[in-house]
Amino acid sequence: MGPRSRPVLTPEKRRLVATAAARRVLEPPWREICAIFEAAGYDAPGRAKFTVTTDVREGCRHFAATTGDEVMFAPQMVDLPFDSCAGIMAHEAGHVVDLTAPCRYWWQGGELVEAHVVDPPSRLIGRWNARPHDDVERIADAIAMMVVGVKIGYVGSPGCVVQALGRGRRRPKDLR
Repeated sequence: MGPRSRPVLTPEKRRLVATAAARRVLEPPWREICAIFEAAGYDAPGRAKFTVTTDVREGCRHFAATTGDEVMFAPQMVDLPFDSCAGIMAHEAGHVVDLTAPCRYWWQGGELVEAHVVDPPSRLIGRWNARPHDDVERIADAIAMMVVGVKIGYVGSPGCVVQALGRGRRRPKDLR
């Protein structure tokens, strides 16, 4: 390489650099959301592994996912307005709380119900695992709103909506 030549970034190296940069931007607000949850008595989001990966980006609206033990955010989240980033993060923290306490939260009559079940029997866990997708998503939003104290709404064009903290409409039915 001559004195004026620059190293060429391969697409893979570019992706790694973008992911590392996105992590530096996304981790501080995630830790703030975790601190709010912890102050409310929910430490599970703060224990979950924080990952930034392109693996969760799918379509126009999927920017995050969680297994309960790990929370994954797409690097493209840095391009969203802050209230959408915060809304998505609070929603994912709600999922972590729900997933790490099987059978504790249910969606009934259009609202969050806390069951206070300790050591649930397998038939109840089976029913909990079979909850409709809409219920699981509404539970995550409701837990987040309960903890953060701010509405989580949905913004964007039909078919391509994302969460937003403090603004937006109700979650559309059958949103995937």
